Amino acid sequence: MKTLLINGSSGFLGSQICKYFEKKYHIDRLNREDYLIEPILLAERIKKADIIINLTGARISLFASKHYKQVMYESRVSITFNLCKAIYLLEVKPELFISFSAVGIYDYDHTHDETSSFLGNDFLAQLCKDWELAARCKTLNNNLLIIRTGIVLSKEGGFLKSVIKPFRLGLGAVIGKGDQVFPFIHISDFLSAIDFAVDRHLTGIVNFVAPVNCTNKQFSVSVCKALKRPLIFKVPSVFVKILLGDNSSMLLKGQDVVPKVLTDNNFIFQFPEIDSVVTNLINS
Repeated sequence: MKTLLINGSSGFLGSQICKYFEKKYHIDRLNREDYLIEPILLAERIKKADIIINLTGARISLFASKHYKQVMYESRVSITFNLCKAIYLLEVKPELFISFSAVGIYDYDHTHDETSSFLGNDFLAQLCKDWELAARCKTLNNNLLIIRTGIVLSKEGGFLKSVIKPFRLGLGAVIGKGDQVFPFIHISDFLSAIDFAVDRHLTGIVNFVAPVNCTNKQFSVSVCKALKRPLIFKVPSVFVKILLGDNSSMLLKGQDVVPKVLTDNNFIFQFPEIDSVVTNLINS
């Protein structure tokens, strides 16, 4: 049985990845003490890994202060860079190094497949750029996969779990104009897409989003429909800007992203559009 080593296993997505792959691979988890040690010692720690998944990072927060933004940055960029220095020292490299990023790297004005050069210039976009740069260990050659993921929807955790309570109370709302794109993927498709990418040794950039577009309003309508609750409220853009300041773009804008690499390689999405996702997660 091959060894899959994961950096960031304690988070919601990391724990789901471990659970999904536990029967297929021997799972090895890096903890904080491991990934902060010197690269030469870290190399010794990871040398038996056949596949490495790098998912480390402090939780993204809408209310991030200047200090917490630095925490989000360092917990991704610095730790990824240290891990890649350790990989560089390995005599035998892993078969595949999977490092995560996000569709937040793209700008808000274009439609993006994996070849897009229209990148954003806000904090989250710069974070993703530096995160990906830190992962580009030259000695990996064609064994590096960078996953740019959208919002992973699951009833176990993450975005949907954090917003479902007000919707259940009939307090769901459209944010701003509601026409901002909402790039999402069902947790089942997220996990099976990782499995698919590993089996087919996909490398380079791969977008992990559902193939059918969705807006903030469509998401809210879908949730209210599944819960049989009214959609009455709207949060004005000006209120969001006052509340969140520079971070308001995370709610008021969205990236229009397509999963071209996955669809070109014939990956089948079980939940390709938002109604199927929400119905499955809320009614199951």
